[in-house]
Amino acid sequence: MHTMPSRDQAWSRYDVQVLRWPAQEALRQQLAVAELPRLLVLERGCDAPEEWDCLEDWIRSPYSIIDFEIRRATVSERARRLWSRPRLDADDLLRFDGQWVDIPRSQVPVVRLLVERAGELVTTATIAEAYAGAGCSGDWTAVKTMMIRIERRLATIGLTVHRLRRRGYLLEVPPLDDEGVGAKVSDM
Repeated sequence: MHTMPSRDQAWSRYDVQVLRWPAQEALRQQLAVAELPRLLVLERGCDAPEEWDCLEDWIRSPYSIIDFEIRRATVSERARRLWSRPRLDADDLLRFDGQWVDIPRSQVPVVRLLVERAGELVTTATIAEAYAGAGCSGDWTAVKTMMIRIERRLATIGLTVHRLRRRGYLLEVPPLDDEGVGAKVSDM
């Protein structure tokens, strides 16, 4: 039985996990849920999976080391691009840098504005309008309180919201670090 290590324990967010397909399907599913990159080595006579995502690729065994490295690097680069900007998914989870935080429904329109305009000023009036559109008070005190809550919530995943006095707010997206990019072979 395979268990997925914690993020700090065994690999970095860019390490592409190399898995035998279909023998390691359970681990593949765990890694997919965690949005970690995977490279499947297809066992002889096996077809590729019918469904996959942008953080996965496959190669048939036997393979050349050059083909292997190209596919591994491609999946790793996809992961870097995916995690380089925050994104709000259909379940109101804000995802960034391999982490996520739940966004309350009333705050979703405001967080969506900040994410869509990351690095740009979003005026207080625009934020108040979005908040009021979610059925909440557009009153300055209510908006200010909501923004303090958003700032705290987003800080848990490494994002900073700056208040620009009398103008609005700006979501700062820090550059991702250059943790080692490599492949780990899992039970090959």
